[in-house]
Amino acid sequence: MIPTNDDPDLRAPSARARLVVIAFGTLLSLVAAEFALRIATSNTPYRVLPANVRAEFTPAPGLMPGVTGTSVYSTNSDGIRGRSYPADEGLHILAVGGSTTECLYLDDSEAWPALLESLLGGEAGRPPVWVGSVGVSGHGLAEHIQIARYLLPQLRIDWTVVLAGINDLVPLLRLAEDYRPEKEDPDLVRFLDKAFRSRPLADARWPAAFPTNLAGWHLARRSIAILKRNWRAELTEGDLLVEDRAGLTYARRREALRGVPVLDEIPDLGPALKRFEQNLRVMVDAVHEADSRLLLLTQPSAWNAGLSPEHEALHWIAFLGSKQAPRARYATPALEQAMRRFNETTLRVCRETEAECLDVATAMADADRELYYYDEVHLNERGSRRLAELIARWFRRAPGAKG
Repeated sequence: MIPTNDDPDLRAPSARARLVVIAFGTLLSLVAAEFALRIATSNTPYRVLPANVRAEFTPAPGLMPGVTGTSVYSTNSDGIRGRSYPADEGLHILAVGGSTTECLYLDDSEAWPALLESLLGGEAGRPPVWVGSVGVSGHGLAEHIQIARYLLPQLRIDWTVVLAGINDLVPLLRLAEDYRPEKEDPDLVRFLDKAFRSRPLADARWPAAFPTNLAGWHLARRSIAILKRNWRAELTEGDLLVEDRAGLTYARRREALRGVPVLDEIPDLGPALKRFEQNLRVMVDAVHEADSRLLLLTQPSAWNAGLSPEHEALHWIAFLGSKQAPRARYATPALEQAMRRFNETTLRVCRETEAECLDVATAMADADRELYYYDEVHLNERGSRRLAELIARWFRRAPGAKG
């Protein structure tokens, strides 16, 4: 009998062969795509902020005491708030922090990093000074460490000035018994997505194993992160995610806290303080490995037992639960003690490592304390200038800090 094309013995090998060809072709395409992504993004710089953006803000009257007029927030071509990074010699300082470094509602010229540059740059006998800022709302030490690891090596930064504390305390306040310190481990890949607006999709320095060492995997993660960030943002100004131009979100957040129970005790600080200390030590090492020197600032705040009711009504940060539905808020004396514990940890790490420390929290706990902030920790124009003056004074006096 002569076999025909309908013979099952002939059809089966052909079907299997097609599956093998499809599988091999798919694998080959994925490998090719992986190499293409690596090559295409290999020269992508690490940028904390989007490059060359500009946004204007005019806070509503009374919402942010001490913030006046229309302010401009802008970044340079390196995704840094400040003048273009100079290639010439001089003293190069980079300010790293969260929203208290970002100074979103203050004009470029009123943010403390710019004021620091102005105060230091005009002094006789001092080399030219450049101060840039990569402060981002919500960033804590886990993000700061990524910046030290991957952004600093791109630039020549003589001094890295880090203002940290509030964003390492807040997760504990809001999550309480659900707080998990291991989620603040800077080696977690998710902090790359949180720290940078642009970066390569593969880097041999990342602590990653399959599949987290794949460019395609990182592309998918970054795409999801961008979608989430834009979905949650209340306003997008070009590439810059902001709150809102008039600061009305602050009014809504303050209103949400009215009438909620007041908690006189903070959740157990132990786990959060331990993680904070661990991350501070990692930060010290990361900055030194990038051939920069580190100045750590303690976190100043308006929290104190003698706080006026008028100023306390401006607060919104320290609550239990979500921004949309806070379940309780914390009493100011308890918050003052908690912030002090974090600052004491910063000072102790400085004493035990090669980092330098400036205790601005104590220096700003003076008679004008309430006049420095438009809420618990965010500096107004007066507070920003006060902080810049304290840092400038330190640079004038500290050995080896003159460039």
